[in-house]
Amino acid sequence: MVVLNKLQEAIGHISPAMQFYVAKQLNQPISNIHGVVLFYSFFTTKPRGKHTIKFCVGTACYVSSIDQIIEKAKQVLGIGPGETTEDGLITLELCRCAVVSVLAVRHLLLSLMKKFKDACNRIDSQNIQKSEVIN
Repeated sequence: MVVLNKLQEAIGHISPAMQFYVAKQLNQPISNIHGVVLFYSFFTTKPRGKHTIKFCVGTACYVSSIDQIIEKAKQVLGIGPGETTEDGLITLELCRCAVVSVLAVRHLLLSLMKKFKDACNRIDSQNIQKSEVIN
């Protein structure tokens, strides 16, 4: 796996031809190398864009309308999941669980909104000018 990581770092992807070469050099069946590349989602068999946008399609995110966000991204960028824009800047990908999922973002936004509301409630007519100057 270290060899595959280094190869992808250097070239950006691991094409079928590269997999064959690695298998030959390591004296392994191509099926072993191909299996590893397909199993681990951080490996890719074709070049990715400079920026990769991953959409979590796990159950919790899917029921939180991630499909609508994916559709909007497809409309705006003109590409679908697994594709890269013609200029090579953006690749869209689907994944099962992203650390920052829709639910995590929603929780963060709700927390920030609550803090903002609490801060606004503490402002009264006597300290509003001071608050405006500070911000």
